[in-house]
Amino acid sequence: MSPEEAARVVAGTLARLMADVLHMDHQDLDHDRRLDEYGLDSLMLAELLHSLRKRFDIGIPPLELLRSGGTITDVSHLVLLRLGITAGTEPSSPPSDARGRRKAVQPVLLDEQSWRRLRRERSSATLWCP
Repeated sequence: MSPEEAARVVAGTLARLMADVLHMDHQDLDHDRRLDEYGLDSLMLAELLHSLRKRFDIGIPPLELLRSGGTITDVSHLVLLRLGITAGTEPSSPPSDARGRRKAVQPVLLDEQSWRRLRRERSSATLWCP
């Protein structure tokens, strides 16, 4: 799986987790809108972090998540970094269009086979740093 494909998969999964926390449809979430604009409070943030820990087997401190930029795109880059998958872009410099606006990452569902492949690649990654 390419890093770009992994980014789409993680962003799609993150959108679904976020939608569950907010009790809304994942298709209504803009990947480049700050999460606090959806009314995310501290308890919802804790629920999201717990879901991330269960789904991706990673721990992200709350302040690190808040400092990441606060969008689904930014958090998905943070998750990818924790998984040891990098596409050459950092959370502070996601892809942008000709006007300099960030492009939304197209969501992709993370099926069981893709999840296993991500986990297998993560376990063999040499770039991963805690």
